[in-house]
Amino acid sequence: MSNYSDKVYFITGCSKGLGLEVVIQLLKSGMKVVATSRDTNQMIQEIKSVDESLINDNNLLALKMDLTCEQSIKTAVDEAIKKFKYIYAVINNAGYGLSGTVEELSLTEIRKQFEINVFGVITVLHYIIPNLRLRHYADPRIINIGSIAGFNAEFASYSIYCSTKFALAGLSEGLAYDLKEFGVKVTVVYLGSFRTQFHESTSKPQNKMEEYTEVRKMDRIFAERAGKQIGDPVKAAKALVQLSLDINPALDLFLGSTSVRIAEEKIKKLQSQIDSNRDFCNNTDFTS
Repeated sequence: MSNYSDKVYFITGCSKGLGLEVVIQLLKSGMKVVATSRDTNQMIQEIKSVDESLINDNNLLALKMDLTCEQSIKTAVDEAIKKFKYIYAVINNAGYGLSGTVEELSLTEIRKQFEINVFGVITVLHYIIPNLRLRHYADPRIINIGSIAGFNAEFASYSIYCSTKFALAGLSEGLAYDLKEFGVKVTVVYLGSFRTQFHESTSKPQNKMEEYTEVRKMDRIFAERAGKQIGDPVKAAKALVQLSLDINPALDLFLGSTSVRIAEEKIKKLQSQIDSNRDFCNNTDFTS
């Protein structure tokens, strides 16, 4: 890959998993990275364990950032701009899974999920978009890391998590048109099943209800699949770096074979429902 040392990336959720892999791939490619996390020490140690020479004072700014705290986010963005002046790409990767039904979960648990997975992203963008609009780079980027669960919510036990990812998808599509005149290119990435610590870090409801037998069955299935996922996070990270440099990036990117398969199944089902209800739905217009 060519030298892209003038490009600066602002990334959330970098202490482990896909976010960490993206940071490593960007540093290997000569990029500058602002890597945010609740635990920067762990992140730095993980990077050094790969290659200590990847890190220097000029290419990595590791910042602690709390996605539930507006001031923490604003401070991180301000520090990033103070050091590097301009941001080329924002990769909103931070988030967490939450299992449990609407009835099982407390409203506090539900609000926390939205606070991090949705409002945290919105707050980052609120403070960083003014810098992107300066057009130091001809085509600045926003890449929001979502999930196939934000396109197809047929996952028992994950209705709240799915709803946050649907919100992220809608936000991304709307942003693409809000920012089109400024040359900012937006992509929402519908991640498939990758071998990360997602399941292990997924929060469980404090009040499990055994009446939900299908939900508990799905919980067991996900637990059994942990560590056996078909997706390679290193390959995914490399794909995201390539995506960030594509001249015409996709607005909706289904990353991973499981994501592609599930998306195609949902599209087929939607088309069938549209076709079978076409006359019924079209009959609601005013008659001329």
